[in-house]
Amino acid sequence: MAEIRKVVTETKERVVGHTCDLCKTTTTDKAGNWPGPTSGEWDQNKHVTRLEYRHGHWVPDTTDTIEKADICPECWITKVKPAIVALGVQFREIDD
Repeated sequence: MAEIRKVVTETKERVVGHTCDLCKTTTTDKAGNWPGPTSGEWDQNKHVTRLEYRHGHWVPDTTDTIEKADICPECWITKVKPAIVALGVQFREIDD
């Protein structure tokens, strides 16, 4: 008779939520969606902020290095965007 055992051979890390690097607000949304700014309520709109820098080789079978920051919409609107605009960046709104 064969003896069968369940053997765990690999441990994987999974994103289970995000914490704003500035105000420490948390969201349990794995995709990085946040409640609406100022209201703190979930609504029908997506509130996703991404601040990242990618660098590496743009060829198949290689990996890029990605530097990311988790910023909630409230901190983006009140802190990050004004600081970037003060550096001279001009944002443009686009429909996605």
